[in-house]
Amino acid sequence: MLDTFRDSTVGLFINATSGGHFLPFPDQRPGWQLPANLQLSKAISSSSDTIVMEKRESAVAESQSEDILKEAPDSMRTSTDGLQFSESDRKSLSFVEKGGASVRVDMLREDTIQESVSGTIVDWYDETDQDNPQNWSLNKRIFVLGLVSLLTFSVYIGSAIYTPSIPGIIEHFNVSKTTATLGLSLYVIGYGVGPLIFSPLSEVPSIGRTPVYMATLLIFVLLQLPTIYAPNIQTLLAMRFFAGFFGSPALATGGASIQDMFPIVKLPYALIAWSVAALCGPVLGPTIGGFAAQNKNWKWPIYELSWIGAAAFIILMFWLPETNAETILLKRARRLRALTGNPNLYSESEVKQSQMKSSDVLFEALLRPFQLMIEPAVLYANIYLGLAYAIFYLWFEAFPLVYNDIYHFNLGFILVYLPSSYPRYAASILAGNDLFRSTVAGCFPLFGTPLYKRLTIGGGCTFLAGLSIALIPGLFILYNTFRNSEVQLPQVQEQPLWTRGGPVPERVFGFTFDYETKLAWAKKHNLGPEEPNYIQVQMAWNEIMRQLPAGCRCAGLVHDDISPVICIVIANNKTETEIAKSKDEERIKAYQAVVGEERQPQWYLQTS
Repeated sequence: MLDTFRDSTVGLFINATSGGHFLPFPDQRPGWQLPANLQLSKAISSSSDTIVMEKRESAVAESQSEDILKEAPDSMRTSTDGLQFSESDRKSLSFVEKGGASVRVDMLREDTIQESVSGTIVDWYDETDQDNPQNWSLNKRIFVLGLVSLLTFSVYIGSAIYTPSIPGIIEHFNVSKTTATLGLSLYVIGYGVGPLIFSPLSEVPSIGRTPVYMATLLIFVLLQLPTIYAPNIQTLLAMRFFAGFFGSPALATGGASIQDMFPIVKLPYALIAWSVAALCGPVLGPTIGGFAAQNKNWKWPIYELSWIGAAAFIILMFWLPETNAETILLKRARRLRALTGNPNLYSESEVKQSQMKSSDVLFEALLRPFQLMIEPAVLYANIYLGLAYAIFYLWFEAFPLVYNDIYHFNLGFILVYLPSSYPRYAASILAGNDLFRSTVAGCFPLFGTPLYKRLTIGGGCTFLAGLSIALIPGLFILYNTFRNSEVQLPQVQEQPLWTRGGPVPERVFGFTFDYETKLAWAKKHNLGPEEPNYIQVQMAWNEIMRQLPAGCRCAGLVHDDISPVICIVIANNKTETEIAKSKDEERIKAYQAVVGEERQPQWYLQTS
């Protein structure tokens, strides 16, 4: 792993400032000798109109390239007649042997290099050169893949982590929901625009991928501060756009970094692993940000985003190496020129750009994405993925409307439904749930191929859709069957809640009353704060559950009855100590009406 640290931003800085004494490259170590092939067989001809890179190839490489040319279409063979290929070009023609399949990796390069100087091309020293990302060990490639995934996650989570802040932003800046939601939209648009600039820059050999990653990630982290302390909504929205803009390289260039390391037949697996991090960001964002916004205020999800980004920046500073092969070879050529004193050692990218101005190189890099965008296949893929993305992010707006406005759940309620229903047996409940869903999920792929072959793709998908629809009535059956019934665990036989603690106020546990009616009744009798929030309700509910046997709990009471009314009785909008000191007899009596006259609230016993 020392070479990984050496190739990181911090490692390269240490190497440069020490003149190669610390964290040296192989060619900077004492006793290193310039390979003979660089001295003898890679001279650039200065007498022709084009630079011809003559390199000795192994018999295997020659036979492979010849076989490819034989198998290529006639038009391709014709277009490549008379061309001479560099070491890198010939390697791109090699077969990828995997399971008997032969795959042509790269298209034959037909570009010629205009003559500028005489010299020697610096390429990989041999087929096993460890500076070549394609030759890195599997462990190193997986490690770097994890770093790129971390970078992607730290930026991608910034979109959805904002959504729990929207209600607080509406209240703080006194703006409409549409205006507050622009913070999400502008962030997504920002990281859609950014790659048009930053991704081409990462392909410029003199820049590379890692400097682009690190510079933009640092700006991304710093932009969270003006977002948090924005004096008005206009500043906040502008900062959200620029945060997405500068965080964008991870989302587009990350795939290019992975392609630098993995051969074509293994690339899909690596990209799938990377895409998991990209998907986890938007999926986990509302959960991670939700608890912060719920317990603190709208600024805290942005705090979390800055912490995640800062942690990723520190880790990547010490461990993320450069993966662009042209950048690695360019830096090698510079080191060799300094080491040997020979000014005629060049990387291939330097030769190609020798007669191009820096502005031309930059313009070409920035123009390339727009040129490729109008290709028919690319254009259709952009439209298709754009629609999928639009639907994906539109769901973020549906979640609060459904679970907050219709079901009156708080931001994390659905995640704790089973544990809060059976707190003493939460582990058992979750273990059984995990076993069942994992078993079903693990078994279904086993018959996936026969299913689709027998029913066809359309028929198989329709069958699965039918199964999903068939489960919908079960929700209503369970709700209507058990909402008025006591639900007990088999091993627990205890007296029901409403018979052991004396009479229960009918208006509290009347199943026919909806949430608003019960809440109004609680306010009328001064049983809680004027505007109780979900945190107070949930904390009080947990207190009741800790003091009751499992057999005294009823599924119909979990969220529909006890939570919105009795929990308000003991929650209040003050701390538990302040509630106890007030010694409000009405609250104590209401509590005892639920748990029994002989019991006192746990917080009352601890603080009285």
